[in-house]
Amino acid sequence: MRSSLHVLYLSLANLLITLSITLPSPVQTAGTVLVRRSDDGMWHPERYGGGAPKVNNPPSPGPALAASTIHPIPSPTLLEATGLIPFSAPLETTHPIPSSLPVEPKEPLRTIKEPEPHESPLISADKFNKAMTAANFPVPSSEQHVAFVASTKKAKITSALEAAMYLAHLLWESHGLQEVVERACVNSACPGSYISDLDVKGKRYFGRGYIQLTWAKNYLEASKGIYEDDRLLQHPEMVSENSTVSWETAAWYWGAKVHDAAASGNFGRTTAEINGPLECRGGWSGAEAARSRFRLFTTIAPIFGAPGPFLEAGCY
Repeated sequence: MRSSLHVLYLSLANLLITLSITLPSPVQTAGTVLVRRSDDGMWHPERYGGGAPKVNNPPSPGPALAASTIHPIPSPTLLEATGLIPFSAPLETTHPIPSSLPVEPKEPLRTIKEPEPHESPLISADKFNKAMTAANFPVPSSEQHVAFVASTKKAKITSALEAAMYLAHLLWESHGLQEVVERACVNSACPGSYISDLDVKGKRYFGRGYIQLTWAKNYLEASKGIYEDDRLLQHPEMVSENSTVSWETAAWYWGAKVHDAAASGNFGRTTAEINGPLECRGGWSGAEAARSRFRLFTTIAPIFGAPGPFLEAGCY
């Protein structure tokens, strides 16, 4: 009977001890010491963090303590997930424990290059439009303004004065950027004109473009200067059928044949380079055409802000 009571007493004692133990939470701060009883009936001290824990033996009677189970310090990621930041370890440790979680290095700030300031065109759209209408031509499209500005760069034009000279000739040659084929040859293709040994069979080399190219040798020279081949000799119609080519040939002609003459400041010299045989040395009718070009120039130049005086010499 006494033996049975003794066994009952021990069972009740073990039950009370078990109920009095606080179960660990999923994550404990470093230095926490716990005591648990395993399935093998042994008591095990447990702790989080390094160092030698001070573990009190369970109430007597009871089995002896087994070797301590050492758990590594919970990872910063796990600690952060449970809100235990910062953490500390009051126990003596065998390795340093940080007083706070390491901070992940932030990605260095990227240096954002400031955009290049927008380059102002040599001639604004407003000035271009005013010049066109002042010369009694239709208001140009925005595409025509963009093409004009681009062509001034290809033509080596850097001043408002030379830009005014350039536009005056463009307007005269193309009737206000509206025509890209020589008027006399629109319907007939001028079969008896501009004949040379360079001609490709079946092709005609009458005036085409915003500054009209004529003769096979000029088509070939322009083609080599722009494309480094003879495509315009083989297909001269490209100059009138493709507006991009019309602008490119005009810019090429000015840069290659007129730009140096324009540097003198004498408008007449630019006319001589474009149509000198007919207008500068072609009698009264030719001279009148040259004067009409000059009048266009004197209308455009002040609008472009070009400085005077505007010189007529160099043609007649």
